[in-house]
Amino acid sequence: MSLLKKITDIGTNECLSICENKYIRLTNAVNIGQIFFIALPAIIGNTFFLDCGNSFTFRFFTLVTLAVFNIYLNSRGKYLVSKFGTLLSPFFLIFIFPVLANTVHGAMFLSFSYGIMVIGGLAFMIFSYGPEKKYLHTSVIFFAFFALFYELFLTFFVEDLSIVPFIFESSYNFFYFQITKTLILVFLYVYLFKLKVDYHNSQVEIFRMNDTLAMVNKDLKVLNTKLEDLVSERTIKLETQNKRIKELAYTNSHIIRAYVARINGLINMAELKGASEKEKQFCFTQIKENSVGLENVTKTLSQSLVTEECSESLDARPQTQEVS
Repeated sequence: MSLLKKITDIGTNECLSICENKYIRLTNAVNIGQIFFIALPAIIGNTFFLDCGNSFTFRFFTLVTLAVFNIYLNSRGKYLVSKFGTLLSPFFLIFIFPVLANTVHGAMFLSFSYGIMVIGGLAFMIFSYGPEKKYLHTSVIFFAFFALFYELFLTFFVEDLSIVPFIFESSYNFFYFQITKTLILVFLYVYLFKLKVDYHNSQVEIFRMNDTLAMVNKDLKVLNTKLEDLVSERTIKLETQNKRIKELAYTNSHIIRAYVARINGLINMAELKGASEKEKQFCFTQIKENSVGLENVTKTLSQSLVTEECSESLDARPQTQEVS
């Protein structure tokens, strides 16, 4: 299985889309099928059982060579040429070459037109319904035309009419044969065409959903980036606020309490019995100076807090609009 996968992967490229690589693999798979299910059984059967002549063996050896060449074309990036070669190689070697080599036999009148239908059906497998839509339609019309009128094509090249099957000797029988073949061809190609269109529409819907998901993922990444920036900014602000709180706590526990402690101490000294008027006056003067210092500290703290609140309110407005 690994060897088969390596062969079918010949010509695929990471730069191509998934669908394009899929049709390249299918083209390689059809060529492998022509080698192992058509050419080699025919060569072995002719060699050991049928003995249809050297031209028969030459045709199918040529088919093997062309199938390998079509895979090589895929490896060189000639995808469209490889696809047409995949369809036309068996068509020419199996259905046209015997006519040109004057080796027409009776079975060709009864069965070969159905083989041409099958080759035309392969076009639905190896051509996409997107950029290669016109090539698909052209191939199907081409093989449908030859499948319908292949018997008439043979009669122009047959010299010995005794090999023509009895069904073609009567126009009545030939008419019903053609009607039956036409109904089979129409049913087959309409069914394959419906499958192709349904598959194409499902692929288009999948790609549309993938594009939508890609856009949503892109928007989510942008939103995540904005949220990360916002969280980082808020973290910095919180760290700044925590630092400020520590500073306020230090101011409260050291500076303010120092003023309060000195004022309380001076009041206690002034209230002591036996304190002279000069000492009391000194205590009142110191109390006044410390109260002025305490007032300056509290004013500075108040102004600092008001300034921080204003800056936070101004910063919050654009952030709120951006998040909304």
